[in-house]
Amino acid sequence: MIGASALAEPVPHGLAVTVAESLCEGVRRLLAAPVALVVVDGARLRLAPPQQAALFARVAPGVPVVVVVDRDGGPGHARALERVGFTVRPAPLTLDALAALVAAAPRARGGPAR
Repeated sequence: MIGASALAEPVPHGLAVTVAESLCEGVRRLLAAPVALVVVDGARLRLAPPQQAALFARVAPGVPVVVVVDRDGGPGHARALERVGFTVRPAPLTLDALAALVAAAPRARGGPAR
């Protein structure tokens, strides 16, 4: 999740950035509109990496997930996240880096069920 302070910068490349302050709010937003990429603060993840990956696979199937981690988290935690398929980036994640990740992501998926 991108911190609210990052949103003070202009969003490049016509990207729409949404911040969800809780898991429930984030799930509601994932179900309401198509998304190209999920970016989450690694400090907010409470499940073990395999369970977290399973949760994202159910809520946002096929949508790439980027986990932003503090350098203090240690390389073992980052490797565990990468092993289950997450892309891991060090904090802070700039909006330019976010734009590059979105550009590399498959087209937007998700949105309301039809």
